[in-house]
Amino acid sequence: MNDINVPIAPNSPDPGSTATVTADIASDPVTPTAPAAPQGKRRLPNHILVVAGIFLMAILITAVFYVRSLQQTPIAVTPTPIEAPPPTPTPIRTPSRLASTSAFMSFQSAVSSLSAGLQILNINDPSFTPPILNTDLGLSP
Repeated sequence: MNDINVPIAPNSPDPGSTATVTADIASDPVTPTAPAAPQGKRRLPNHILVVAGIFLMAILITAVFYVRSLQQTPIAVTPTPIEAPPPTPTPIRTPSRLASTSAFMSFQSAVSSLSAGLQILNINDPSFTPPILNTDLGLSP
């Protein structure tokens, strides 16, 4: 056993007052031992349990909303008829004074004769072939 003198209070009026404390100190050094691993059951780490819990809660909430949506009957929408406005009649067109003049009538007959001439035109005539444009201009270096 070892006796140790320890001051009672550092700011006491009697600075020399000490108390004797007896400490029971073992002479043999103690070596700490590791706790024995439990045999049989192994526990999962906490973060895996938290993630699995959140995942199961999400599946449960999704299943509840899905079942609730299946139970609800769809709301029948009744179409409201809308009256269509009556169609507007096409106005009767009277030809202008220009359309009845002799100059317009002669122009109309000239256009019709030109159209008839274009209908009988033979576009495969060999005299209609374009000229050969591959001529030597002497520009080569």
